[in-house]
Order: sequence, then structure tokens, then C-alpha cells
Amino acid sequence: MMKKFWMVFGMRKDGSGREQKKKHFDCGTAGIEARRLANENPGMEFLVCEACAGYTFPERPEVHVNVYDE
Repeated sequence: MMKKFWMVFGMRKDGSGREQKKKHFDCGTAGIEARRLANENPGMEFLVCEACAGYTFPERPEVHVNVYDE
């Protein structure tokens, strides 16, 4: 059985994005990282996605965080 983990992905309003490369072995710490990144990068939204052996499942985000400039 493959061990699953979570990855944090960031995306701007215009659709461009970047991947946070660090693996998180539980959803809670990945969510904390997503919130930290959202606070440091206004205008981006962050998703925590389940991953397994190099494949991510972005269609099933576990945590969705955004902080937009008003």
C-alpha cells in the first residue's frame, strides 16, 4: 500500500500558480502551512491536496485558504 501525504498548491486570481514542494504527512500541518502562505502572499489562494506516490488529487482539496487584497 502506498503512503499518502498532502501538498500545498498556490494560485493567483489570474490562474497562474506555483506548487509548494514540501510534503506534509498530515492534513493539519499542511493546512497550517497553507494559512501561513496565504497570509504572506496576499492575492493568492492555497489548496491542500491529497497526494500518493507523486500523484496529487487536486479535484479533492482538503483545505482551501485565500486572503485577497481589498
